[in-house]
Amino acid sequence: VTGQPISPSGKVMHKTVTLAPQEWKRALGPGDEVLQIHIPSGEPVKPELIRASKNEAVAFFKQYFPATSPKAFVCTSWTFSDLLESMLPESSNLVQWLRELYLFPLPSPAHSGLSFIFPEDEFDPETASRDTTLERAILDHLAADKPWRIGGMFMLLEDLKHYGSQHYRSQWRLSDFSEVRN
Repeated sequence: VTGQPISPSGKVMHKTVTLAPQEWKRALGPGDEVLQIHIPSGEPVKPELIRASKNEAVAFFKQYFPATSPKAFVCTSWTFSDLLESMLPESSNLVQWLRELYLFPLPSPAHSGLSFIFPEDEFDPETASRDTTLERAILDHLAADKPWRIGGMFMLLEDLKHYGSQHYRSQWRLSDFSEVRN
C-alpha cells in the first residue's frame, strides 16, 4: 500500500510511504456504516456536550437499530478546516474539539462554507461582520491572501472511550508533524 499519510490534524505529509499489507489496518472503507453528524447553528461547541451527544447517539442506535453496526462518526464542514487551530486561541471550544478528532483535507472552492459563518446574501470580505473572534480570524486570514478550505473528520466509535485525551494525536510522533503540507 503506497500513499501520503494524513496527520490527525488534517495535514498531508510530504513523504510517500509504502507499507506491507500486514503493517496497516483499514480503519474505514466503502460500505462501512457510519453516523453522520450535524452541527446545529448557534449551538455551543462545548467538549462535555459533544461527548454526551456522541454517547447518546451510540446508545440510541444500539437500542432502536440493533442490526446496524456503525464504525465511526463522520462529517464534512467548514468547522473541520485544518486552518482553524492556527487561527483561534488554544482555549477555544472549537479548537479543543478539533484536537479530539481525526481531520482530513478536502478540495474546497475559495469561500466554501463561509455562508454559515457570514450569513449574507453574497459574501464580501470587505463588508462582512467582524463581531466574533472566529469572524475576525477568518477575515484576517483572507486579507493576508491565504486560501480558505473546509475539511472533514472522523472518530471511530471504538475510540469514543478516549474522548478528552487527544487520542489520535497521541498516536503520532511529534517528528511526524514536521513534514506536513499546509
